[in-house]
Amino acid sequence: QACDAFAKQGAGRASMTLGRNDCFAPEALDECFERNAEGMMKNMMCHELVVLLTYYGLTVEGIQDVIADQEYTCSETRNGFKDFRRVGFTIRTKSGQKFRLWGDRCGGEYGEAVVMVGGEQVFKAVRPDAEVTARAKEIEASEPGCMPYFYLQDGEYLALKAAVVNHIRQKASGLPQGVASIETAIEALKVCDLITDALMAPKEAF
Repeated sequence: QACDAFAKQGAGRASMTLGRNDCFAPEALDECFERNAEGMMKNMMCHELVVLLTYYGLTVEGIQDVIADQEYTCSETRNGFKDFRRVGFTIRTKSGQKFRLWGDRCGGEYGEAVVMVGGEQVFKAVRPDAEVTARAKEIEASEPGCMPYFYLQDGEYLALKAAVVNHIRQKASGLPQGVASIETAIEALKVCDLITDALMAPKEAF
């Protein structure tokens, strides 16, 4: 729905914000940084970036610039691993598109997609909603011990697996609808590197 709302406005008229909190407590960040040594961009924010690649054709070559939100962005070194605790940045493309992304390792599971036109909000979606939260609690009660996002995203994992399996059973060509390709994943990693370099560039801000 956010993608449709953004597309209807046309490049240059609308901006989209994708953001989310993760489920780590501050005291768990030492372990988080070490276990996810590939970095926050490739470990966490890659999901939002793949949405932009899949639905808007974002590529490294198509990016005009990346503007860091230096007040919000925060990097830390924990047990010898330097990474971001929070990131905020805006991507401007050569075709006139504008995307703002933010992420926080802490704060509890929360995600949003917001479309703005001329400073006015025309669309907002938030997850998890009440239905997803209730279902997650049921699954956790029956299968305790997993990371919180496994419970919250159970329906999404099921839908993804079903899409792939049905595509194979039908002997359909190409890719299942909405499923990212290996080529998309590779391009996403390149975009992650570009953004990480841009966020790390003003070192005095960290």
